[in-house]
Amino acid sequence: MNPMKATFRLYLAVVLRAVVFFYLLGLLGNLIGALYIFGKDGVWYFQSDALFVALRFSLIYGFFTGSGLWIFAKMEEIKRRKKK
Repeated sequence: MNPMKATFRLYLAVVLRAVVFFYLLGLLGNLIGALYIFGKDGVWYFQSDALFVALRFSLIYGFFTGSGLWIFAKMEEIKRRKKK
């Protein structure tokens, strides 16, 4: 199997996947917290504000995580090219 080249298209795909992953992770954490509070106090504490907060943090964390992964892939590609 040939390794993929670290192109700009791959960069966009990695960043987008990281943003979606962190968004879903944030929503899951908010849902688990709301379920815990509901079980303990009987009050459903899942607000729409949590959606925007999760989106904001997922954009930040997803961008930096995706960029870091792409940079490491680019470094590996350069190492492979130098070995040949």
